[in-house]
Amino acid sequence: MARPLPGLEADEELVDMMTVAFRGSLAASTRGLALASSRSRLKQFHVWEEVAHGAGFPTNRPEMVIGVTSQRLVVWKPSFWLGHPRQFVGEVPITRLINAETYRRGLAHVLALGFTNGMYVELEAMRGRRLRRLRDAIRAQMPPKSPSTW
Repeated sequence: MARPLPGLEADEELVDMMTVAFRGSLAASTRGLALASSRSRLKQFHVWEEVAHGAGFPTNRPEMVIGVTSQRLVVWKPSFWLGHPRQFVGEVPITRLINAETYRRGLAHVLALGFTNGMYVELEAMRGRRLRRLRDAIRAQMPPKSPSTW
């Protein structure tokens, strides 16, 4: 029997999950060399993190595992070696999302999440097909839009 994931209720079913990073992670990592690259990346993360917190998106580190259930998005800190969900960071009720879209930006694929407060949070990954599958799982859990919200 598999160990339950941290932060999930006993009867809560995980629809999909994926390891992602903050938007701009790849670009920040490619600037400079070694230590300078690491500093640049953390600096960019902290700028992104302020926006994410303003939208109500929980963060902990530049890399995170995002999970989708029927009720919410769950954010975990990934394990060091394999990136499995290790520590519960926070959640976003699905009812707070109004949009989920993907696009490509250079080498990275981006997932843009629209919130009811009008803000967007962007996450990125190298695996576009996998990110589109996560987007589709999020969309499938979102309540249908009424004609008044079009």
